Amino acid sequence: MKNEISVFWPRNRTHTVSTLTLDLGASGVTGEMARHIAAILKLTQAMRGLQPMTDPALRAVSDRISRQIADELEHLAKIIKAADSARGLVLRAQILRGGEKRQLATEVASLNEQQLIGFCGDLTTWLGKSRQTYFSAFFAVPDTHHQGIADEAHALLPDAFANLCDMVDERL
Repeated sequence: MKNEISVFWPRNRTHTVSTLTLDLGASGVTGEMARHIAAILKLTQAMRGLQPMTDPALRAVSDRISRQIADELEHLAKIIKAADSARGLVLRAQILRGGEKRQLATEVASLNEQQLIGFCGDLTTWLGKSRQTYFSAFFAVPDTHHQGIADEAHALLPDAFANLCDMVDERL
């Protein structure tokens, strides 16, 4: 759908915001999983709304929301069938609860999450835009078919680059 109101992009006459509805059934995401993900995304939006506020009293509210997100991640992990995907969500919950971030993130990186990948926490924007972090959440379902196509294309890049170099005069 085109030009929907989006919490992810500010209104501007020069911006066009488009969205599409994904078929959850084909992705393997059940209705119960989608409900937990939706709750996490709403809590994330609330957390992000608190970030610019500097009142120390709001820290307790922020901590409570963080714990609620961690609870939702753990509930989601209980209904995930793939062990590494479930473990990844539990580790993310532990990070939100103040666990040792470097150690837990290292364990997350070692996982082979095949059913659902989730992230909740501070992210920065792209390099050169801002160094400020924003609380964010996203979820992804691995797509082995399309990943295979991307991997094949990536493997062809060195030869394609060499062929392009042969066709173009380096003085250009």
